[in-house]
Amino acid sequence: GLRLVPVFPFFVINLVMGLTAMRVLSFAWVSQLGMLPGTFVYVNAGRELGQLESLAGVLSPGLLGAFVLLGLLPLLARKLLDWLRARRVYRGFRKPARFDYNLLVIGAGSAGLVTAYIAAAVKAKVGLIERHQMGGDCLNTGCVPSKALIRSARLAQQMRHASEYGLRDTDPGVDFAAVMDRVQSVVQQVEPHDSVERYTALGVECIEGEAQLVSPWEVEVGG
Repeated sequence: GLRLVPVFPFFVINLVMGLTAMRVLSFAWVSQLGMLPGTFVYVNAGRELGQLESLAGVLSPGLLGAFVLLGLLPLLARKLLDWLRARRVYRGFRKPARFDYNLLVIGAGSAGLVTAYIAAAVKAKVGLIERHQMGGDCLNTGCVPSKALIRSARLAQQMRHASEYGLRDTDPGVDFAAVMDRVQSVVQQVEPHDSVERYTALGVECIEGEAQLVSPWEVEVGG
């Protein structure tokens, strides 16, 4: 690609490539493969510009086509390289003739639940794998219980500093067991929204077990 950029001297690129581990034959065919399409496109654009005789010629099909090719060349080259890289990665794996799901989600935490919900809403066939508890850390040990605990702590602090609001300061006295009971109550209120029953009703197949990627297209559960 640098060969097509005028700011980089042509001979410098050749010298630098000589310092790499690339073999001579590989360098030769890669150079030709990279230069020939670019050379054709640039020469074609130059030829069309050389034939330009008036401003009206700017909109001629030939010149417009030359500019379109100039724009498409790097995009097509990038697509080709991406395809070659993907082919190299997938070469050692067998692609199944058919797939059991349109989308397979690993982990029924907040992100996994939202992903499965959206996919099911557009009628995709969705599998949701969770090895422990639906809702993940957010529902069971993270966001929901921590916010419930913080709410109790904030209220106790406000009661101790009630004079800031024109009331008498009060020591609420903390019943930690009761606080934790409330935390569990809040979790239980949210739990049905993240339950297997709800997502099954939405059309999501909920699978219990530990997932392991065994190929770019296959997931093993509980293996």
